[in-house]
Amino acid sequence: GPERLSPHAIIACGDAGNWQMALDILRTTPYAKTNIVNCNSAMNALRKAEQWQHVLELLADMKTARMKPDNKTYREAMNACAGVAHWMMALQFIDELQGVNDGPIWNVNYRFAMEACARAGYSDAALQLLSDMRKQKLEWNSQ
Repeated sequence: GPERLSPHAIIACGDAGNWQMALDILRTTPYAKTNIVNCNSAMNALRKAEQWQHVLELLADMKTARMKPDNKTYREAMNACAGVAHWMMALQFIDELQGVNDGPIWNVNYRFAMEACARAGYSDAALQLLSDMRKQKLEWNSQ
């Protein structure tokens, strides 16, 4: 049905660089904006287009709608933050991920947070994140 079409359409828009259409599909399709897969796909399209402000707005909208962001959601948000050295937001997302129910925090989320800290010149914060990863026995190169 059409509910399965949305993530594919959103992804196709993102791959084509048309983040505005991806966001339009998400916002105008009744079931799309309440589906985590659709939201994550839209965040990916926005991140690829370097629309980090829209990524953060979409994450805030998801929380307002009482959706439960998952590791994929935060991966997109932290990747967007890393690209613009938005280190404080990345650290906040690591804290928020402590309460996510889809397993432990993915190491890629730690890596994006470390990248944001490093780009902003906060090497101490990046080293603390690396220490946190080690305490959780996360591998650098795994999911």
